Amino acid sequence: MAEKGSPLTALETGVLAERTAAARAWLESFAPERARLVIQRDAVPAEAGALDDDQRSYLAALATAADREKPGSGDAWQGLIFRVATDAGLPAGKAFAALYAAFLGRSNGPRAGWLLASLEPSFVLERLRAASGL
Repeated sequence: MAEKGSPLTALETGVLAERTAAARAWLESFAPERARLVIQRDAVPAEAGALDDDQRSYLAALATAADREKPGSGDAWQGLIFRVATDAGLPAGKAFAALYAAFLGRSNGPRAGWLLASLEPSFVLERLRAASGL
């Protein structure tokens, strides 16, 4: 709904349910391991321990900016991710790797803005702060 800007119609809800069921079936039966993404909700993934100081500072700055700006859409998050990385002088690859390590426990993943927009805002802020060492 956030991306669309209005509630889904009955037809759209039905199409969404169909597509979700098809995607789950594919993931369970055919998807390669690299396509299976799991948000590590219980604790910051161990892989985040390998982040360098610049990446940790970036995550802290992103948490501060997100708390202030409250990005709600994937586009808004994506813009904020790039802007904070640029302001921090951190190459985009290192910024995205820090995000994926903090949430997925791996170095790559889907478009980060849409990933973060799909999660509860309070969880995102808490995780960014925890992974930064704050």
